[in-house]
Amino acid sequence: MEKDMTAGGLADPFEPASYAPEFVPTRKPLPDKVARPAPAAAVKHGVYIASKTRHADRWRKLRDKLGEPVISTWIDEAGVGETSDFADLWRRCILEASTAQVLIVYMEPGEVLKGAWVEVGAALASGVQVLAVGIENFSIAKDARIQHFRSMRDAIVASRAIRSALTTAPAHPDDIAVDRFAAAMKVKLAKKRSEGRGGWEDKSQCTNEFLSRLLKEHVEKGDPVDVGNLAMMIHQRGERITTPPDQSARIAELEAALAGKWLPIELADKTITHVQGFPEVGITIKTSDRYWVRDADGRIYEAAWSEGEFGRDFWWDFEAESPVDPVEFMPHPLAALKGKGE
Repeated sequence: MEKDMTAGGLADPFEPASYAPEFVPTRKPLPDKVARPAPAAAVKHGVYIASKTRHADRWRKLRDKLGEPVISTWIDEAGVGETSDFADLWRRCILEASTAQVLIVYMEPGEVLKGAWVEVGAALASGVQVLAVGIENFSIAKDARIQHFRSMRDAIVASRAIRSALTTAPAHPDDIAVDRFAAAMKVKLAKKRSEGRGGWEDKSQCTNEFLSRLLKEHVEKGDPVDVGNLAMMIHQRGERITTPPDQSARIAELEAALAGKWLPIELADKTITHVQGFPEVGITIKTSDRYWVRDADGRIYEAAWSEGEFGRDFWWDFEAESPVDPVEFMPHPLAALKGKGE
């Protein structure tokens, strides 16, 4: 609840309001205290909306026209002089915020929230799920218990999912856990939709192999909600989690084929085929063709025979940039064509 001037009638409660000047307290006599039963502290129900009071018309329309269970009583006394007892108003605001099933805090660019932060704190302290629109630049936005959305419409959709899970959960712990997990999944899905994500149901654009790979990657990342959502997508497509074909036989076949290509290093052609001079430092580098070579310990790398410049001949490792002593080499695939005019 943020006391200010209301913006007047709005066509759509989801759309941002136009701005209005801050509320200026009036000195005229106030009406008698409005008696209003407060919700029972032990029972969580409905949606509490914390925002500037100029949005009150929108939240009343959500409640009265669209049937959303908005329990914020401040929206019925948001105009100038409509609140007769501010102590009672604050008591109700804190009680309603802490006993709601969901609290939505809403802020538009240029607005300054004050009392709404108190209501958010009351909700967090009472274990109420907090959904937020427009507060990303505040440090409280880092609280992991707060879910962020780009629009009020997305936040309302998420609040419906949360309330449905909390309201209809059966008594068995398994069913309660599944419903709560589903609510967390829906919140995450709504958040991703607000970021422009989607399309998992289109098999022509999103393959089972892609979803299966994402699922396995997210297992390693550690967020069970992401894993659950990806498993749900695969399940709802009537598919199973795929595993890449076993390549061990093919790998063994290739290794066997390559094994026959390794030859003793003594058989390598050391003919100098590349000469590069560096007159500025007075040296000339002479090397043979490059080969894939293998050390006695199994390390494979690219090397060439180098001779003469430093007073000795040696194999040069292009990766480590140092002399090496390989034991085997692999001929170039086109080596057999040399001397045949190819």
